[in-house]
Amino acid sequence: MKLPIPKTIRSSKVVPKEREYSVNLFFADNKLLPRPGVEQLDVEVTSGECRGLFVYSERLYGVFGTHLYRYVDNSLVNVGTIEGTDPIKVAKGFNHAAICSPNAGNYTLSKTSVLAEITDPDLPTCIDVEVVNGYFIWVPANGDPLIYSAVGDAGDIDPLDFFDAEILPDKNAGVVNFRNDLFVLGEDSIERFRQVGPDDSPFLRVEGGNIPNGYISGKILSERAFLFLGRNKEQGPGFFSMEISGAAGRISTPAIDEILEREYSLTELHDCKSQRFQWRGFDVYVFTLRRHSFAFVNGNWCFFSSELDQQNLTPWDYQYSVYYNGTFYTAKSGVFGTYSTVNTDAGENIQHSIMTFARHEEKIPFTIDYLTLEVAQGVSDGGSIAISMSRDGKTYSDRYFIPLGNVGQYEREVEFRVPGGLGQYDGYAGIEIYTTSPISVAIDNTVIGI
Repeated sequence: MKLPIPKTIRSSKVVPKEREYSVNLFFADNKLLPRPGVEQLDVEVTSGECRGLFVYSERLYGVFGTHLYRYVDNSLVNVGTIEGTDPIKVAKGFNHAAICSPNAGNYTLSKTSVLAEITDPDLPTCIDVEVVNGYFIWVPANGDPLIYSAVGDAGDIDPLDFFDAEILPDKNAGVVNFRNDLFVLGEDSIERFRQVGPDDSPFLRVEGGNIPNGYISGKILSERAFLFLGRNKEQGPGFFSMEISGAAGRISTPAIDEILEREYSLTELHDCKSQRFQWRGFDVYVFTLRRHSFAFVNGNWCFFSSELDQQNLTPWDYQYSVYYNGTFYTAKSGVFGTYSTVNTDAGENIQHSIMTFARHEEKIPFTIDYLTLEVAQGVSDGGSIAISMSRDGKTYSDRYFIPLGNVGQYEREVEFRVPGGLGQYDGYAGIEIYTTSPISVAIDNTVIGI
């Protein structure tokens, strides 16, 4: 009997026997592949939590605590102070970049690394900023109409230079420049604008460009769409993809939607952080909440986690992926590093897990004699892999470990076989496969013998 290896997240707290997902392994090329590890750079980071990484004018910057740093010669050079505690938002213009520190302050950063706070009294504290054709568009923290700057100067604000979405009276929560159209992200709707108007009203609403999807948090651009955590009007939360055509479709699975609805308050959902990077030729989108990190790769979902305690997950705490000089950089509190093929996060082993099940179609009791698993390995000596079994989908046995192959044994089959078999089950057997070794698992060559 072939064992179903999960391609995406399918699970239910109501019906735990439906639990099926992978952790730190994503489905692509008909197999589960490991996520990258993090190789810590020898850079001292003592200023606090990372609030953002970005590249501007071919220079790499990071905000840690209330300090903006520039990465120079394997060291962090202090550029200036950015008040606040929330993740920053950055809009890059020709003359300078605009930095929004939500609910705290607004700044400009020159191409020569000069940081200046914007003191124009007509610009209040904001939660987001974007740039379109030289205009910087600011989103006030109280959800009031959007404010746009003079062309080329994020801090030059006229008190009459504002506009608003027109279809629904909801608060503004963010903005996105997608294919040079401005999408205004409201709490209950998304409205599309284009910079085709006169100087005194440059942004005009695109007729028929209103989408009845509200924005919560976590916007991130892809090549063909932008993704975000949101909700259909007056409905529950989920992850959505907004296409350039103007259609916004839900991309999260029912299992993910159940987690968002049952385990998170709206306030917690507003804290969602997102990032995008390429790994093994695939775009990887990661949405991190307080207790989960959801990764979306090649149309499928998995969990990324920093620590596994049986089936309890913690979110992956590396954020703000940015590409600079041929390498992806990432950070968390106290750590600044790059993505790598190492099987550790800054020295801590990465734990990989696959949750699946075997079920008899007629719910007849059965005994599992053995389980074989085709694992692409052979990149390091030693290591081990384990299985854990369950009869109810809730409680699992202790993990049973067997050794993995040595260098060069790339297609070695792993077989779990013990005297008397792997147990007798009443029509259902929950199975966890677990390892801290770097592996990939073939989707169609995992078999149990009954």
